Amino acid sequence: MCDFLLLSLELKIADLAVEYQSAAIEAMIAQQPKMSEITFRNHKISIPNEKIATVLLKIEEFEKKEDKRVETYESILVDLRDTIQAVRDLSKTEQV
Repeated sequence: MCDFLLLSLELKIADLAVEYQSAAIEAMIAQQPKMSEITFRNHKISIPNEKIATVLLKIEEFEKKEDKRVETYESILVDLRDTIQAVRDLSKTEQV
């Protein structure tokens, strides 16, 4: 009888350990940055930040246009500056 209780207790502990590990793994996955996958210049790449994906898509659209205006260049440059800062901020948080 004692062996049965001990075995039952060990099984319950093992079940709890599996549940805890699953919850821990799910929490780690939830903390990972969401990756967007885009095609840029005929290459599929994973992007960890939505700003980066947006800028790359703007650049690709701009390259296809025949009418290339200075205002569009300026807009892309401003977006690039903001994106560079976002990448710097992302790398700082990853280092901590």
